[in-house]
Amino acid sequence: MMNATIDDVRRKEYKTNKILRKTRFIWLKNPENLSDKEKKKLHSMKDLDIKTAKAYQFKLALQRLWLLKDLVAAQNYLNTWYYWAAHSKIEEIVKLAETVHTHSYGILEAIRTGLNNSVAEGLNNKVKTVVKRSYGFKTAKYRNTMIYLVRANWSCLRVYPHNVEENRNYHLACESLSLSSFAPRPNREFFCY
Repeated sequence: MMNATIDDVRRKEYKTNKILRKTRFIWLKNPENLSDKEKKKLHSMKDLDIKTAKAYQFKLALQRLWLLKDLVAAQNYLNTWYYWAAHSKIEEIVKLAETVHTHSYGILEAIRTGLNNSVAEGLNNKVKTVVKRSYGFKTAKYRNTMIYLVRANWSCLRVYPHNVEENRNYHLACESLSLSSFAPRPNREFFCY
């Protein structure tokens, strides 16, 4: 959200200030990821009285919140950042500050627990990929089987001879998604038709 806000500020300001030409990714990158050339350009512009540079300072200040481990200190820091952002007179930053303030409980919970949603986002991405590739399946059962297979730990999968119909479904699903290399090879121990 912060990067989108900075980019919106830069786009609006670019219409009146052409010095921001070809600087989009400089403002979106973290300082440690900038090349030497980008660092020089950023250093020459961040002291200018431009809204984009101010928005960039808000980004860096909000990133420092995640370095705090003490919940009380984090809450005080977030409240201070919110006050600073809400009074910045930059329309996009004020809107972002309201959003951050609305979700401050969740942000502080993430700091307290040290958890984030990266695993859920990754799983969601894999499920979406399977759903896209499963449009040709005859039933939703095949699609659901593939979702479980993609999420499962491949080394734990076994196909047992007593369930012939499920074995066929499993191999049909793997073949249709080009996952046959992950499927156990048919042999007498694990698979039978």
